[in-house]
Amino acid sequence: MLFFLQSPSSGRFSEKIYEKYNHIDILINNAGISASKKIEDTTTKEFNDIMNLNVNAMYNVTKAVVPYMKKAQNGVILNTSSMVSIYGQPSGVGYPTSKFAVNANGSMDKFNKAAAEAGVMASQMNVERGARN
Repeated sequence: MLFFLQSPSSGRFSEKIYEKYNHIDILINNAGISASKKIEDTTTKEFNDIMNLNVNAMYNVTKAVVPYMKKAQNGVILNTSSMVSIYGQPSGVGYPTSKFAVNANGSMDKFNKAAAEAGVMASQMNVERGARN
């Protein structure tokens, strides 16, 4: 996953996919890491690592594939999030914060509008593991 944290790496990866298949039809942003620690036990580095993968890598990979989808005027981007972005969780602050960044505050609406202008359909999906009381 560290490969996608840097935008140039994401660009080279998408170039190779396009060269091999001549199209990129779908991107599913489903990466996520977490540290199940209380906020006082979470280091700044751990928090930044979570944000970098869960938010920045999604942006880098999406940015890398949109030009190919725009060229074809076709494509689907699916960004997965988590219900903890809404409800939070007692053991961990980085993961819910990062997933909130993915779908909250209208950021996904702006992301979707930018993709739609490129002829690409973008969608958000929140996933909840297990039942919530």
